[in-house]
Amino acid sequence: ASLPGWARAQSEPATLATPLFYRVDATGQLDLPGALSVPASQWQAMAPNGSLGYRSEVVWFRAEWTLPPTAPGQSWVLVIANPVLDDAQVWVRGLGPQGERGAWQHWAVGDKRPFAQRPITAQHLALPVGKALDGQAPQRLSVYVRVSTSSSMQLPLRLMSVQAFERSERLRG
Repeated sequence: ASLPGWARAQSEPATLATPLFYRVDATGQLDLPGALSVPASQWQAMAPNGSLGYRSEVVWFRAEWTLPPTAPGQSWVLVIANPVLDDAQVWVRGLGPQGERGAWQHWAVGDKRPFAQRPITAQHLALPVGKALDGQAPQRLSVYVRVSTSSSMQLPLRLMSVQAFERSERLRG
């Protein structure tokens, strides 16, 4: 029998998927505090590997991961597997095992920015989201992404252990 995903994650690198939700911001004026205040009922579920097509409006995406129990110090990489997005403003906040909230981390990435300014040099947009707070208890990560682009509005978002990310980069290399 196969081990459940969280059990495998303790002994091998992990890639974690989660539902993705979106909200069109027709005015482009919504900021992070505004996005945080939007009721869950006003976000739409994104189809797996879905696209919202070509659109001129800004689109906000949100996702939340519950991390499996991992080795202390496990680091994670948030990957946006669409390197042709013009501008993606990404905010990530970790929640500790007791629900304590960390500070929001923010990155501005996209193909309109110099490649050398990416936080991680990779084919896709990759962001170092830090280490788990406690190897014994799950930790949650909340992610909000504001996207403005002239290319297709897609946000293939994955959370990967550093080991899984490095392995995928070597295979892609």
